[in-house]
Amino acid sequence: MSPAAGAYDVEIDQFHQTFTNRNFLLTTKPPNGSISGTVWNDADGDGVKDAGEAVLPNWRVYLDTSLDGLLDGGEKSVLTDGSGVYHFTGLSAGTFRVRETLSAGFRRVTPGSGFYDVTIGGSNGSSGTISVSGKNFGNTKLAVIYGSVFKDVNGNGLHDSASEPSLSGWRIFDDANGNGLLDAGEASTLSDALGNYALNVGAGWHTVRVQSKAGFTLTTPLYYKVLVGDSTRVYNKLFGEKPLA
Repeated sequence: MSPAAGAYDVEIDQFHQTFTNRNFLLTTKPPNGSISGTVWNDADGDGVKDAGEAVLPNWRVYLDTSLDGLLDGGEKSVLTDGSGVYHFTGLSAGTFRVRETLSAGFRRVTPGSGFYDVTIGGSNGSSGTISVSGKNFGNTKLAVIYGSVFKDVNGNGLHDSASEPSLSGWRIFDDANGNGLLDAGEASTLSDALGNYALNVGAGWHTVRVQSKAGFTLTTPLYYKVLVGDSTRVYNKLFGEKPLA
């Protein structure tokens, strides 16, 4: 920028002199926005980076300018470093969609949407957040079995209508030893407010059960035998519970 002081001092007397060459040179700052985060192996598939869970170096993270979920030619991308960290720099003001490219044998746990939309700078590009961090990606090799638990009012083993509400807070488990009981060390999860559950398990055969509760009888199969591989998704393993009274 010129002048360095940002101004010229000019003294005007009674003769009304004319002054020339009082020029101003303005420059714009180079783009300086940044986005960063960590990619890690979410070994237990819970969406939280726990102590001891390894980072994932050399994973590709990119800015999906076309919003098509693919890394296209010309889209900016970086690799995570030895600490699993990626870092985009030199970004102009605007909104960026940040995605990762999954490696074979993994599925993404977080973010659930598969991406982050990040805004750098204000609406006029002159103010607002410049540096955004903590946009982390968690990935796991665990398979996941999805299903739901519902109140089977008519006892026909089918989730017929809205008149048969979902049941939250029911324990679903992988009966590894086949004894019909939830034992220490067996994977388990609770159905959520909508009655849905997601049970994370390793590759192999699994016996999926629901833990019984007083006042209910099970109307669907007692268990499901499920074979999964790394990062496999299995759906619609439903458990119907009919009230006894």
